Formats: sequence, C-alpha cells, structure tokens
Amino acid sequence: MRIALGLPATALALLILVQPIAAKGRDAHGRDAEAARPGSLRPSGEGSPAWQIGGGRRPSPATSLPSGEQGDHRSYVLESGPVSFGDVVPGVASELPAAIRVRVFSDRRWSLNLVAASPLVLSDRSEAVSPARLAWRTHLSGGFVNLAENRSATIARGARTGGAGELVVVDLRLRLAPEDEIGRYNCEVRLFLDDP
Repeated sequence: MRIALGLPATALALLILVQPIAAKGRDAHGRDAEAARPGSLRPSGEGSPAWQIGGGRRPSPATSLPSGEQGDHRSYVLESGPVSFGDVVPGVASELPAAIRVRVFSDRRWSLNLVAASPLVLSDRSEAVSPARLAWRTHLSGGFVNLAENRSATIARGARTGGAGELVVVDLRLRLAPEDEIGRYNCEVRLFLDDP
C-alpha cells in the first residue's frame, strides 16, 4: 500500500456477519430478516440457500491533509451511513449502490484511493477468504473492479474542487462462494487522498 507524503488514511471497517437464514425470510433467531435490515436485498429464488450479510462503518470526521504550502490543503468527509448487504445467495452477486459517499475538498489536483487492508477473516477462527469477493465501481470505472489485499486502486481523480467539494459515490458488490464458511467476517477497507 502506498500513501504519498505520509498522508493519513480513513479506515472503513466492513464487519460482515454470515449466518444461515431460515425459510420464509426469517433469520436463525426467528426474526423477520428483511425488517431487521432496512433496504436489504432478498434471495433470488424461494428455497435458495442464503446468508445474512451485515456491515457497519465507524463514523469518521473530516480528515484534513495539509500540503506543506501556505494556503493549500486537501480534506475529505465520509458522508455515507452503515454498509449492509442484507440477504445474499452464495455464488450470486449482491450490489449495494452508493455504499460509500466521500466528499473531497482540494485546492489542487487530487486522487482518491481505496485499498483492502486485510482479507475477509472469520473472527472466531484464523480462516480467511480473499478480499476480491468485494468489488467497487464508480461512474468513472464503468464495471466493477475486485479489491486486492494491500493494492490500492484509484477510484476518483479531480482538480481544484471549490467550496462545495466533489462528491465521489462508490457502489459495492459482494459475491460469496458456495464453499465460504458461515460466521462473522471482518474486512478493513481504507480510503486515502494522494497526488495524481
């Protein structure tokens, strides 16, 4: 992972819970799975095996990145709420539009980068699956791009933003493999500003 000029990164911790879903939209505890997850995605077919995927984001204040020159600065603010994929069918991609919303403020050219700082790790065991199960897309990238552990991807670039800043919207897609273990997965995704 490269962070130019020692600029701080904002961590976006995706805590993913995978548990079997009982029939007719009930979770393993008998609660209505859809009611528990606002905006959740439903399985594609009745009787399909499904896993509940939940996530959350630690709130982050604005991060100011001084350039070292008088009057120049870069900063960004996470504007998105919690990340939750709802119900997911193994082997079928689940998309979450506008999962991450970041507003960038800059007095000069900038690039916003995303990196998976870890694989998806089961919290109660040392087993892990590739962060490539998670993919991102912006209006600039076109199609989805899989994350790779400790390899940054530039998700947006821009010039001077002005007072309103520039909003960067990132869609996420999760595709679990049928052989993935049931349990609580943890994955940390980092955002950072850099020079283009």
